[in-house]
Amino acid sequence: MKTNSENRLREGKIGESVKIRIPDVDKARSDLRSILGVIMSVKNNNYEIGTTEGKLQQLYARNQFEICKE
Repeated sequence: MKTNSENRLREGKIGESVKIRIPDVDKARSDLRSILGVIMSVKNNNYEIGTTEGKLQQLYARNQFEICKE
């Protein structure tokens, strides 16, 4: 199961753009569905992500975001 996940989700690199989905519970109908950010650092396979507004408070696992193609 773990190897299947590792094959499906490639490892993110520092400086890559990512898209983080916002849960429906945390947003209003008029809010955006996701936010864009950049991987700032990697700590124990958890990713610190920054946006134009600053760093996000929590660390994210690889399955919690998508790496943008451009």
